[in-house]
Amino acid sequence: MSGLINLISEFSSSLFILPILVLMNVIITIIIYFINDKKVLKYLPSIIIGVISILIGIYSIIIFTTPRGLNTSWIAIFLMTTAIVGIVTGFIIDLFVSLRRDLGINKGNVKVNTRKNKTFKAKRRREKENLND
Repeated sequence: MSGLINLISEFSSSLFILPILVLMNVIITIIIYFINDKKVLKYLPSIIIGVISILIGIYSIIIFTTPRGLNTSWIAIFLMTTAIVGIVTGFIIDLFVSLRRDLGINKGNVKVNTRKNKTFKAKRRREKENLND
């Protein structure tokens, strides 16, 4: 048991890096969402981090038997985790945007979507136009 605690305490400094990386990627994804109107651009940082992670992972598999290979595989796992969390954050943003659009919520005011009423009015106008002809 003491060996496990010593092992965790030895590598605890490297474990603090993951939440920091994830938080930075989530913040970057949210900022890109608010800056741009294009839907795909918010996924771009996560995709770039994912590609870099795959490249580092392939490199670490090649040199895995060396001491440096294990450290690079650790970095690849951290980066891939960060990329996955960033992509999931983008999906959650899309979910909130689509729910807000479907429910008709605009800037804090709740407005129920009245799609049926609009089509009914359009039909009545057409009927009135036909009667006037």
